[in-house]
Amino acid sequence: MRDLKQTISLDPTKCSGCTNCIKRCPTSAIRVKDGKAMIIDSKCINCGACIRICPSNAFTGITHDLDYIQQFPYRVALIDPVLYSQFHEIFTPQQIIDGVKQLGFNDIYEISNVTELITSFTKDYIASASKLPIISSSCPAIIRLIQLRFHNLIDHILPIDSPVEISAFIARQKALKNYMGPEEEIGIFYISPCIARVFSFMEPLGISKTNVDGCLSIKSVFLMV
Repeated sequence: MRDLKQTISLDPTKCSGCTNCIKRCPTSAIRVKDGKAMIIDSKCINCGACIRICPSNAFTGITHDLDYIQQFPYRVALIDPVLYSQFHEIFTPQQIIDGVKQLGFNDIYEISNVTELITSFTKDYIASASKLPIISSSCPAIIRLIQLRFHNLIDHILPIDSPVEISAFIARQKALKNYMGPEEEIGIFYISPCIARVFSFMEPLGISKTNVDGCLSIKSVFLMV
């Protein structure tokens, strides 16, 4: 199996060789050699379990820096509802949106806008489905896990793009109406709470090209917002 791109970085100087990551990895993608952990790329599903469990913070997620968005003259941020929950309740969603815009974005698109669309499709699909159960396609780590270890479940995956990918498509179409320049100057950026989601844009599933041009972590933008 070919090696996959990675969105998880391992700093061996911080690794103590404790094996906690090995015990928690759902695909046995980590080994310890000479007292240091190493990631087997072909088995990693970028779920981030190693990041959460490592007591030495040797694992970190890889996302774009904020400066990266400046490569695009017209910039759109995709906001996940999780972002709102990171702030004290005295801050309204609109205030948070305004704060994100001040980071250099021309427009904002909230992923929650596609909830009804996906719910409607899911209900109709389940009603006529010949194979049960139906597995949501929203989590890329689960999809990768099924691809690697549970091939018999592939046909049970809901045949619809993730909420982020659908939002990115809609956001791009909206941007094309608002921006007079060429499409390649439009950048769609997801503010992500999930490292597996970042990987899904590097290696899109079921589509030839993603509508997402980059990812920023919630952690990296929180204080700036």
